Amino acid sequence: KVLATPRGRGVQCNAGAAEARGEILLFLHCDSQVEPDMLKKVERSVEAGASWGCLRLRFDDPHPLMAIGAIKSNLRVKWSGIAFGDQGIFMTKELFSKIGGFPAQPLMEDYQLSLNLKHIGIPPVQVDSVITTSARRFREGGMLRTGWQMHRLRHLYRKGTPPELLLEIYEKRRKP
Repeated sequence: KVLATPRGRGVQCNAGAAEARGEILLFLHCDSQVEPDMLKKVERSVEAGASWGCLRLRFDDPHPLMAIGAIKSNLRVKWSGIAFGDQGIFMTKELFSKIGGFPAQPLMEDYQLSLNLKHIGIPPVQVDSVITTSARRFREGGMLRTGWQMHRLRHLYRKGTPPELLLEIYEKRRKP
């Protein structure tokens, strides 16, 4: 089913979740690829008690900087309980409803979702299944420069910069 929604990933994910009929929600970016047995592994994880989590990230670019970025992302899940959308976030529909879904903000919706869950003491489970995510943005914008920009945006967000202003910074950076 195709849904028409206003702009913004959080709003779009919430609309999809509202239409979903299953007990487990899975949020994927359209340029990501998953392993064939991923759904079974997510189901087993939930059956074993996980209420939310993500997959193990890998980028579609073999460059060593991209491999380091993926390792850092995977360790961030383990050490700080923060998962981002490009890691394929899954969650029980019950928990999703309980926390009110994704924040309806134009950027950092996945980060805030993780922070909200961390705040109430529910850590993510990282399922042993790889999600391969596009490194296009890093190739086009420069790997180090794009990585630095993403780090900077998260830092500004933690310091209280409104997501609307962060979106302006983000979009300016993406324009040639």
